Amino acid sequence: MLPMTVDPNIEAGAAELRQAVAGRTWFHTIDLGNGVHTPGHKDTAAEWEHLHLPDLAGRSVLDVGAYDGFFSFEAERRGAARVVASDHWVWNWPGSDARGNFELAWRTLGSRVQSEISRSRKSARTRSARRSTSCSSSACSTTPRTQWVTCGGCAR
Repeated sequence: MLPMTVDPNIEAGAAELRQAVAGRTWFHTIDLGNGVHTPGHKDTAAEWEHLHLPDLAGRSVLDVGAYDGFFSFEAERRGAARVVASDHWVWNWPGSDARGNFELAWRTLGSRVQSEISRSRKSARTRSARRSTSCSSSACSTTPRTQWVTCGGCAR
């Protein structure tokens, strides 16, 4: 078996990314690839599994309260056709750099997730309610007609 060679450009990029990640405060743990993970305060991968969401392939997902973006990026990774991440509170909070975290992860992952800073919590809830038609105990999902899935906080 031939010894594995490491591309020095990838390794240099990973080292630079590790340094950028280490200089920030993260809420979500996000796998950015090349062995780089954000040191979040939450075990977001385990939390995802507890949501028991339906298959997201081909669906649209609205992530209200996206923070660092783990759930948005995970929905995209799991095949969602369209993902919109929205946050007002932490993306505008003085001293918070969660929006910068989201953008760093977005660029690193080469993501197609669309981001929106909602004008107010009420307007975000209204948009979510228009797209969500039902709610279950652990996650919100929609009918095939609307194709929108909302996680956690749908406005009822």
